[in-house]
Amino acid sequence: MRNYNVMLVDDHPFLRAGLREVIKENKNYTVVSEASDKSEAIQEFTDKLPDVVVLDINLGSESGLDLIKPFRDMKESVGILVLSMYEDYEYLIKAFSAGADGYVVKGAATDIVLSGISIVAGRNVFLGPKMAGIMVQRMLEKGSCEFSEEENDRYETLTDREQEIFRLLVNGLTSKQIGKELYISSKTVDNHKSKIMSKLEVHNSVGLFRFATKIGLLDS
Repeated sequence: MRNYNVMLVDDHPFLRAGLREVIKENKNYTVVSEASDKSEAIQEFTDKLPDVVVLDINLGSESGLDLIKPFRDMKESVGILVLSMYEDYEYLIKAFSAGADGYVVKGAATDIVLSGISIVAGRNVFLGPKMAGIMVQRMLEKGSCEFSEEENDRYETLTDREQEIFRLLVNGLTSKQIGKELYISSKTVDNHKSKIMSKLEVHNSVGLFRFATKIGLLDS
């Protein structure tokens, strides 16, 4: 596995220090840059062009989300993991609409943050467990989870192993965790995931959550 360079953008130095120590525990990630405000973040990003940015949604009186577009203009492949104090569906939508790849609530367990960094590094979608639950609940409240026979038919095209992996994915396990549980490699899990998404006609992890909710594999 390649080594990913990570940039931390947060106006609280103690939080940055804590994140830095957590990330140092994983040899696959190196914190190469830190910033506390938007102007500093733009300069540091220009100099270092990191692979992943862990971005606070609020930078004092400024919005961290405003940084996503200029970051992407400089490096389209950068993964953006938003850290937020808000356990709120509206902020979740704002973050993804701005171009974020992942959303984690501050105070989440360190393994969740590390999983988020790992997943957004590949430009895949990541939701921390709290926000995944909020998203599913909102879909249910809005009646967006009506069951259809066509969706059930698509699910039935999955093999037994694919259905097993699908259930583990939508319950928040990473490819590495699933591989460990099923005694297969994470690469094999990723191959299964690609086939699952193709058969279900979804394009990202949010689509997997939505599909799972519609057919009754998840509830609020």
